[in-house]
Amino acid sequence: MPSDRLTAGQTMKVGDKLTSPNQVYELILQDDGNLVLLGGLPSASTVLWAAGTAKDFADHATLQEDCNFVLYSTSGKVLWATGTNAAGRTAPVLILQDDGNLVLYATTSFWATNTAH
Repeated sequence: MPSDRLTAGQTMKVGDKLTSPNQVYELILQDDGNLVLLGGLPSASTVLWAAGTAKDFADHATLQEDCNFVLYSTSGKVLWATGTNAAGRTAPVLILQDDGNLVLYATTSFWATNTAH
């Protein structure tokens, strides 16, 4: 799995991360269950975006075939989702870009954290 992206069916477990190609930005599923986008790496770590799921016992985040990126608890409960499942979209790719934006693509972009710098 490339370090800057997830493709359909790929999963992030607690402690896994995506890193932008320029290694300035990082998306990590933290031990506290929060999915967080950090910037200013490697020395400074500024939170640019977070799913707000700390303390919810997140287990994994999956980019589903239906183009929805979903964070699940250890019991299988949905804790957070992009809400982007839609008919007609195929082959989703979630990419952490060099500008700090986390973008979900399926031919064109259709969801982003809007954290580009």
